[in-house]
Amino acid sequence: MAYASGDTILDDHYNIFVQGGASAVDHNTANLNTVWGTAATGDKGYGQSGNLSTVSAGTTITATQWVNLLNRVSTIANHQGTSITAITNPTTGDTISAYTALSGNISSVFTNRLNCAASGTDITTGGTSSGTNTWRDLQTTTFTVSFASADAARYYFNAGGRIALSFSRSGGTVSSKNTGWTNLCSACGTIYFSGGSGTATIAGGSYTGTNKSGGSGSTTTLATTTGWYDLTTTYTEVFKQYDATYLYTAN
Repeated sequence: MAYASGDTILDDHYNIFVQGGASAVDHNTANLNTVWGTAATGDKGYGQSGNLSTVSAGTTITATQWVNLLNRVSTIANHQGTSITAITNPTTGDTISAYTALSGNISSVFTNRLNCAASGTDITTGGTSSGTNTWRDLQTTTFTVSFASADAARYYFNAGGRIALSFSRSGGTVSSKNTGWTNLCSACGTIYFSGGSGTATIAGGSYTGTNKSGGSGSTTTLATTTGWYDLTTTYTEVFKQYDATYLYTAN
Protein backbone atom coordinates (compact mmCIF):
# COMPACT_ATOMS: atom_id res chain seq x y z
CA MET A 1 0.00 0.00 0.00
CA ALA A 2 1.38 3.37 -1.00
CA TYR A 3 2.00 6.25 1.38
CA ALA A 4 -0.70 8.52 -0.03
CA SER A 5 -3.78 10.42 1.08
CA GLY A 6 -6.77 8.10 1.31
CA ASP A 7 -4.66 5.00 2.06
CA THR A 8 -3.97 3.60 5.51
CA ILE A 9 -0.65 4.85 6.86
CA LEU A 10 1.34 1.82 7.98
CA ASP A 11 4.19 1.44 10.42
CA ASP A 12 6.14 0.21 7.38
CA HIS A 13 5.88 3.65 5.78
CA TYR A 14 7.23 5.36 8.88
CA ASN A 15 10.07 2.84 9.22
CA ILE A 16 11.13 3.31 5.61
CA PHE A 17 11.36 7.05 6.18
CA VAL A 18 13.47 6.37 9.26
CA GLN A 19 15.81 3.56 8.16
CA GLY A 20 15.19 2.81 4.47
CA GLY A 21 13.48 -0.54 4.99
CA ALA A 22 10.22 -1.60 6.58
CA SER A 23 11.86 -4.16 8.87
CA ALA A 24 15.60 -3.75 8.28
CA VAL A 25 18.08 -0.99 7.55
CA ASP A 26 18.55 -0.17 3.87
CA HIS A 27 21.22 2.47 3.29
CA ASN A 28 20.49 2.57 -0.44
CA THR A 29 16.92 3.81 -0.01
CA ALA A 30 16.36 7.45 0.89
CA ASN A 31 15.94 7.75 4.66
CA LEU A 32 17.01 9.93 7.58
CA ASN A 33 19.14 7.70 9.80
CA THR A 34 21.50 6.88 6.94
CA VAL A 35 22.21 10.58 6.46
CA TRP A 36 22.28 11.49 10.16
CA GLY A 37 23.90 8.63 12.00
CA THR A 38 26.92 6.35 12.19
CA ALA A 39 25.72 3.06 10.72
CA ALA A 40 26.30 3.69 7.03
CA THR A 41 29.63 3.50 5.21
CA GLY A 42 31.35 5.64 2.60
CA ASP A 43 29.81 8.99 1.78
CA LYS A 44 26.72 8.43 3.93
CA GLY A 45 26.47 9.45 7.56
CA TYR A 46 27.20 12.58 9.56
CA GLY A 47 28.23 10.58 12.61
CA GLN A 48 25.56 12.13 14.84
CA SER A 49 23.94 10.37 17.77
CA GLY A 50 20.20 10.14 18.34
CA ASN A 51 18.95 8.12 15.40
CA LEU A 52 15.17 8.01 15.11
CA SER A 53 13.61 4.80 16.45
CA THR A 54 11.44 2.58 14.31
CA VAL A 55 8.00 1.36 15.37
CA SER A 56 6.81 -2.21 15.88
CA ALA A 57 4.27 -3.83 13.60
CA GLY A 58 0.74 -2.86 14.53
CA THR A 59 1.87 0.05 16.71
CA THR A 60 0.15 3.41 16.48
CA ILE A 61 2.59 6.10 15.42
CA THR A 62 2.30 8.98 17.87
CA ALA A 63 2.23 12.68 17.14
CA THR A 64 5.55 12.99 18.97
CA GLN A 65 7.16 10.45 16.64
CA TRP A 66 5.91 12.33 13.58
CA VAL A 67 7.18 15.60 15.06
CA ASN A 68 10.61 14.09 15.69
CA LEU A 69 10.74 12.83 12.11
CA LEU A 70 9.65 16.13 10.59
CA ASN A 71 12.07 18.08 12.78
CA ARG A 72 14.93 15.80 11.74
CA VAL A 73 14.16 16.46 8.07
CA SER A 74 14.27 20.21 8.77
CA THR A 75 17.51 19.98 10.75
CA ILE A 76 19.29 18.11 7.97
CA ALA A 77 17.87 20.42 5.30
CA ASN A 78 19.02 23.50 7.22
CA HIS A 79 22.53 22.09 7.52
CA GLN A 80 22.66 21.34 3.80
CA GLY A 81 20.87 24.44 2.55
CA THR A 82 18.35 22.14 0.88
CA SER A 83 14.99 23.68 -0.03
CA ILE A 84 12.10 21.55 1.21
CA THR A 85 8.34 21.96 1.35
CA ALA A 86 7.18 23.10 4.79
CA ILE A 87 5.02 20.65 6.76
CA THR A 88 3.15 21.70 9.89
CA ASN A 89 3.88 19.51 12.92
CA PRO A 90 0.88 17.54 14.23
CA THR A 91 -0.35 17.75 17.80
CA THR A 92 -1.81 15.05 20.01
CA GLY A 93 -5.37 14.28 18.97
CA ASP A 94 -4.92 15.24 15.33
CA THR A 95 -6.01 12.80 12.67
CA ILE A 96 -2.93 11.97 10.65
CA SER A 97 -3.16 11.85 6.91
CA ALA A 98 -0.28 11.40 4.49
CA TYR A 99 2.03 14.39 4.16
CA THR A 100 2.15 14.89 0.42
CA ALA A 101 5.59 16.51 0.47
CA LEU A 102 7.29 14.19 2.96
CA SER A 103 8.67 11.57 0.59
CA GLY A 104 10.09 14.26 -1.68
CA ASN A 105 11.64 16.13 1.24
CA ILE A 106 13.41 13.00 2.49
CA SER A 107 14.62 12.17 -1.01
CA SER A 108 16.04 15.69 -1.34
CA VAL A 109 18.04 15.62 1.90
CA PHE A 110 19.29 12.11 1.07
CA THR A 111 20.45 13.19 -2.39
CA ASN A 112 22.02 16.41 -1.08
CA ARG A 113 23.71 14.75 1.91
CA LEU A 114 27.21 16.04 0.99
CA ASN A 115 26.08 19.67 0.82
CA CYS A 116 26.71 22.19 3.57
CA ALA A 117 25.02 25.60 3.74
CA ALA A 118 27.83 27.39 5.56
CA SER A 119 31.29 26.79 6.95
CA GLY A 120 31.91 26.79 10.68
CA THR A 121 34.86 28.37 12.43
CA ASP A 122 38.19 27.45 10.88
CA ILE A 123 40.46 25.24 12.96
CA THR A 124 43.91 26.75 12.56
CA THR A 125 45.73 25.45 15.64
CA GLY A 126 48.94 23.85 14.45
CA GLY A 127 48.01 24.67 10.89
CA THR A 128 50.45 27.47 10.16
CA SER A 129 54.08 27.07 9.23
CA SER A 130 56.55 29.88 8.72
CA GLY A 131 60.29 30.01 8.29
CA THR A 132 63.11 32.46 7.79
CA ASN A 133 65.80 30.07 6.62
CA THR A 134 67.71 30.78 3.44
CA TRP A 135 67.07 28.36 0.59
CA ARG A 136 67.72 28.23 -3.14
CA ASP A 137 66.52 24.92 -4.61
CA LEU A 138 63.73 23.35 -2.58
CA GLN A 139 61.50 24.19 0.38
CA THR A 140 59.50 21.34 1.92
CA THR A 141 56.80 21.72 4.54
CA THR A 142 54.85 18.77 5.92
CA PHE A 143 51.44 19.06 7.59
CA THR A 144 49.63 16.10 9.06
CA VAL A 145 45.86 16.27 9.55
CA SER A 146 44.92 13.56 12.04
CA PHE A 147 41.49 12.13 12.80
CA ALA A 148 40.53 9.85 15.66
CA SER A 149 39.51 7.16 13.18
CA ALA A 150 38.66 6.57 9.54
CA ASP A 151 35.00 7.01 10.46
CA ALA A 152 35.73 10.36 12.10
CA ALA A 153 37.39 11.50 8.87
CA ARG A 154 34.50 10.45 6.67
CA TYR A 155 31.96 12.08 9.00
CA TYR A 156 33.95 15.29 8.72
CA PHE A 157 33.96 15.27 4.93
CA ASN A 158 30.40 13.91 4.61
CA ALA A 159 29.12 16.88 6.62
CA GLY A 160 30.87 19.40 4.37
CA GLY A 161 34.32 19.62 5.93
CA ARG A 162 37.25 20.87 3.88
CA ILE A 163 40.99 21.33 4.28
CA ALA A 164 42.17 24.74 3.07
CA LEU A 165 45.70 25.71 2.08
CA SER A 166 46.95 29.22 1.37
CA PHE A 167 50.42 30.66 0.94
CA SER A 168 52.23 33.95 1.53
CA ARG A 169 55.73 35.44 1.57
CA SER A 170 56.95 38.63 3.17
CA GLY A 171 60.10 40.31 4.44
CA GLY A 172 63.63 39.93 3.15
CA THR A 173 65.36 42.11 0.65
CA VAL A 174 63.73 43.78 -2.30
CA SER A 175 64.65 41.46 -5.15
CA SER A 176 63.20 39.94 -8.27
CA LYS A 177 63.20 36.50 -6.67
CA ASN A 178 61.30 37.64 -3.60
CA THR A 179 58.81 39.64 -5.66
CA GLY A 180 58.24 36.66 -7.94
CA TRP A 181 57.53 34.35 -5.01
CA THR A 182 55.22 36.87 -3.37
CA ASN A 183 53.27 37.14 -6.60
CA LEU A 184 53.11 33.37 -7.02
CA CYS A 185 51.83 32.82 -3.47
CA SER A 186 49.09 35.37 -4.09
CA ALA A 187 48.24 33.83 -7.48
CA CYS A 188 47.70 30.42 -5.87
CA GLY A 189 44.68 31.73 -3.96
CA THR A 190 43.18 29.18 -1.55
CA ILE A 191 43.23 25.49 -2.34
CA TYR A 192 40.31 23.52 -0.88
CA PHE A 193 40.52 19.78 -0.42
CA SER A 194 37.10 18.15 0.07
CA GLY A 195 35.67 14.64 0.38
CA GLY A 196 35.48 14.28 -3.36
CA SER A 197 32.74 11.65 -3.58
CA GLY A 198 30.58 13.32 -6.19
CA THR A 199 29.79 17.03 -6.30
CA ALA A 200 29.09 18.91 -3.08
CA THR A 201 27.87 22.46 -2.61
CA ILE A 202 29.70 23.86 0.42
CA ALA A 203 29.15 27.44 1.60
CA GLY A 204 27.91 28.39 -1.86
CA GLY A 205 30.82 26.84 -3.79
CA SER A 206 30.84 23.68 -5.89
CA TYR A 207 33.41 21.05 -4.94
CA THR A 208 34.32 17.77 -6.63
CA GLY A 209 37.67 17.08 -4.98
CA THR A 210 40.48 19.65 -4.99
CA ASN A 211 39.41 23.16 -6.02
CA LYS A 212 40.97 26.60 -6.21
CA SER A 213 39.30 29.77 -4.95
CA GLY A 214 40.57 33.25 -5.73
CA GLY A 215 44.08 33.96 -6.91
CA SER A 216 44.97 34.27 -10.57
CA GLY A 217 46.85 32.58 -13.36
CA SER A 218 46.57 29.04 -14.63
CA THR A 219 47.20 25.84 -12.73
CA THR A 220 49.37 23.05 -14.10
CA THR A 221 47.74 20.52 -11.79
CA LEU A 222 44.37 20.89 -10.13
CA ALA A 223 42.93 17.51 -9.24
CA THR A 224 39.25 18.43 -9.25
CA THR A 225 38.26 14.76 -9.16
CA THR A 226 40.58 13.86 -6.29
CA GLY A 227 39.36 14.26 -2.72
CA TRP A 228 39.67 12.35 0.53
CA TYR A 229 37.76 9.32 -0.80
CA ASP A 230 40.18 9.03 -3.72
CA LEU A 231 43.41 8.90 -1.72
CA THR A 232 45.57 5.80 -1.31
CA THR A 233 48.73 5.05 0.66
CA THR A 234 50.76 6.63 -2.17
CA TYR A 235 51.46 10.36 -2.28
CA THR A 236 49.15 12.15 -4.71
CA GLU A 237 49.82 15.51 -6.36
CA VAL A 238 46.62 17.56 -6.25
CA PHE A 239 47.85 21.09 -7.05
CA LYS A 240 50.70 22.75 -8.91
CA GLN A 241 51.07 26.26 -10.27
CA TYR A 242 54.06 28.03 -11.81
CA ASP A 243 54.93 31.70 -11.71
CA ALA A 244 53.75 33.40 -14.88
CA THR A 245 54.32 37.10 -14.26
CA TYR A 246 57.95 37.59 -13.29
CA LEU A 247 61.43 36.32 -14.13
CA TYR A 248 61.20 32.87 -12.58
CA THR A 249 58.56 31.04 -14.59
CA ALA A 250 60.20 27.68 -13.83
CA ASN A 251 59.31 28.09 -10.13
